[in-house]
Amino acid sequence: MTLCTLSRIALLGVGLALPFAAPAVTTVDGQLGDGLGRYRLEAPDGWQPGGRLILYSHGFSMTPAAEAGAPSTAPTDSLRETLLEQGYALAAAGYSTRGWALFDIGRVQIATLDAFAARFGAPGELLLFGGSLGGQVSLRSAEILHAAGRPADGVLAACAPAGGDRTWNQAVDLRLLFDAVCARPLTDPDDSTIPWLLDIDDIPGSIDDIDDPDALLQTLSIANRVRECTGLYQPAVLDSPAQLERRQRLKTAARIDDDDFLKVQLGYAVYPLADLVGDAGKLAGVSAFDNAQVDYGDDALNTSIRRIDGDRVAAVKLAASSNLVGSWGDTRVLAIHGSADELVFPEHLAELAALHHAGARAPVTAMVRETEPAHCGFSEREVLVALDALRAWIDDDQAPSAASLQAACAQPDGSGDRCAFDAALAPAPLSTRVRERAPPTDVASANHAGIWYDPAYSGEGWVIEVLADGETAVVSGYTYPEAGAAGDQDWLIGLGRLQADGIHVADLQRYRGARFDAFDSADIVGEHWGEVTLAFDRCGGGVGPNGVGTLGYAGPATHGSARRQLVQLTALGATPTHCIQFIQPPVPHAESRYAGSWYRGPQASGDGVQFQVSPEGLGVMLWYTFDPQGHPAWLLGLAERAESPGLWRFELLRPRGTRFGADFDPQQVNEAVWGQATLRFDDCSHASLSWQASEAGWPSGQLALQRLTTPDRIATCLPPAQR
Repeated sequence: MTLCTLSRIALLGVGLALPFAAPAVTTVDGQLGDGLGRYRLEAPDGWQPGGRLILYSHGFSMTPAAEAGAPSTAPTDSLRETLLEQGYALAAAGYSTRGWALFDIGRVQIATLDAFAARFGAPGELLLFGGSLGGQVSLRSAEILHAAGRPADGVLAACAPAGGDRTWNQAVDLRLLFDAVCARPLTDPDDSTIPWLLDIDDIPGSIDDIDDPDALLQTLSIANRVRECTGLYQPAVLDSPAQLERRQRLKTAARIDDDDFLKVQLGYAVYPLADLVGDAGKLAGVSAFDNAQVDYGDDALNTSIRRIDGDRVAAVKLAASSNLVGSWGDTRVLAIHGSADELVFPEHLAELAALHHAGARAPVTAMVRETEPAHCGFSEREVLVALDALRAWIDDDQAPSAASLQAACAQPDGSGDRCAFDAALAPAPLSTRVRERAPPTDVASANHAGIWYDPAYSGEGWVIEVLADGETAVVSGYTYPEAGAAGDQDWLIGLGRLQADGIHVADLQRYRGARFDAFDSADIVGEHWGEVTLAFDRCGGGVGPNGVGTLGYAGPATHGSARRQLVQLTALGATPTHCIQFIQPPVPHAESRYAGSWYRGPQASGDGVQFQVSPEGLGVMLWYTFDPQGHPAWLLGLAERAESPGLWRFELLRPRGTRFGADFDPQQVNEAVWGQATLRFDDCSHASLSWQASEAGWPSGQLALQRLTTPDRIATCLPPAQR
């Protein structure tokens, strides 16, 4: 076998390196803020703003982020020199955490690009490049950058686990299959709060290379159980018939062919899986995995294997952080995979090829024919041929193909490297290698838009606004400051990602600083507050036609983490028909055409109004702003109906009196009237807000608003002349 990641390509020559000396290079190492990890930036002499930049993402590593050095800007020194000679600047982030580092990768990658622009100037063409986990990082980064309005030009993803969270179903299955096949636990169930999982504190700190087949030898008790059951880790001459039979049964059930890769995958099922579940920055000690209805193709195993249930909040977070939908817009995506990859199966490539996102370019995929098992076993020439094809695609808009890559391989280059793209190879569906799970009972959608609250915390709540793409949502929380903090109200807001039966917001922001009586957006200071995940639970126990769900948040040390059991208080636009059956479902109310988020405009952003209208015509207005001292403030108004088309009047409340979290007391909430407001919609994109404040110290006034977002499934917004 060949166990070779992109970070350890065995170089046989200089590939397509240009025949001149490497240029002088300016190298900058630094530390990103907010604990996001280290970075390295490199620019060849003569590089100017507007030049080409490659953002490289490394593969899976179990080295703690705090102990890792500056990241490499390419898989090998030779490839790095070649790219610098070709005029590329290079950048790389070291990630904020070890292992499955996708949970805050958007913040990491954007901060790294900002650091590069601050030091060298903004690039023109941007390529994202990575292998193994780094390939998935590059693909997710393409989606994130497109959503942020700063899209990449191209992506080269090598041997990427494009199946996202399903990558870990393979590890879970293997972990549980071992116990069933061997009739003894692989890890000591008394050593962990989750019986089938190693405790995170028991992961050896000396694991540098989890792809090493001998990594499990770091814990001799585990390695001995593997040896006793399967004969692995002992000379072949000592293998008994029973050991060989159990080994083959385990490989068959896990769909693994190679003994060394069985060792590697067992290593992932022990150490990285424990890190994924146990790390406070990942799943925080809660398992996202289930196998309740999985068929393992063996009646005896189906009977004896442990059956587990996953936590839905954790499952939504993992899926939203890991999975691809193809929403990278005009970015060119080229993905390559080895045919004999026994760690990240080539069937992952089929998941990527199947993505067809409206308004986005289809990815191009190609496979390299391999003669022995490997992981990311590409030659440097294969990588350079793929990079050249990606650059040509950007320049002339002619998409490459496996056949064109194969033709490029036929051109001699003198390196002697293998170059074996094969247009005849096509991966099977991932379900042929990773066993399918039952789909969720609910699917997050515009049905879940509206106001949600926990009856035990009446006086605060969350607003969900699913956007027109049906894949993202504005999620805001109106609440109160932590004990001892200044001010008497607080609000949080972020853009969430819909996955399965929930929504995950990885970057929930808190703002402060501007003053209500002298608003200046330059005074606003934003900060990363934390994250929030919602998992919807069909309808059980919901109010009327609405649903219920669970919310989990993780904030700063002053706020901690907790769960809330939410009830959907109001619905937006379309009645959630998944919770009640109608002969003819109600249609969105005509006034819902104005629903969405509205703000002062790009030159004065920082506060704004969320407006929602139920199918019955009930209007809800939440104005997120700041008090006269610069503390966060929010004003809430309800109106039974519009006064006339496009004209709404509200009595605004400014609840206060309690504190966040454990200090929250609903009996202390004072729902004091703040004043009166008139919200007038001039057309589909413009509105005006006027108000008369009755609370002392708050001036009356008016301002013009512009539409910021358009929710999904609202009434069509027509110009006044066409209504």
